Amino acid sequence: MVIYIRPNRRAYRTKRIVLRFSTLDSHYQDLRAETLRVIQGTSRLNVDLLNSIVEETTAQIKELEQQIETANAKLQELVSGTEKARQDYAEVMNWAKLFDNCNFEAKKMIIAQFVKAVRVKRDYEIEVESNVAFDEFQQIYSGAGKRGGENERHDNGPCPCRKSGAGGLTACPVSEN
Repeated sequence: MVIYIRPNRRAYRTKRIVLRFSTLDSHYQDLRAETLRVIQGTSRLNVDLLNSIVEETTAQIKELEQQIETANAKLQELVSGTEKARQDYAEVMNWAKLFDNCNFEAKKMIIAQFVKAVRVKRDYEIEVESNVAFDEFQQIYSGAGKRGGENERHDNGPCPCRKSGAGGLTACPVSEN
């Protein structure tokens, strides 16, 4: 399973906005220089025309500054979301590794905590009903770090992974961190 989120689009969009901003900024600087020439009397441009162009350019620059801030915020959000997804993936892999290293009885116990029913239909179509909704599991998992203590990490009472007779299960994947 590979988690791939494409932050490059946001980064590219941000770069485009910054490039447009720098172009407008250089245009604005040129207009300011032209304003000095108008004041000195060396330019043939009308003062009112020049002032309106400067105002338009200033408004465009302010709009682009807001777009840059928005694009950077979205890019940061996407990058942090990517990091969270990577951490979640690593945690799932830790669970999978722990599960693979358990004996059969411990595996049955772990699966019993998550699976409510398994139905086999015609043509070997398998339907698995879970005890915990995925959203609920995420809430339990994300809130788990706030409480601490090995027995407090499970909402259904003491840690089932540490019960006697767990059959070779030495670490609780929920209580680890």
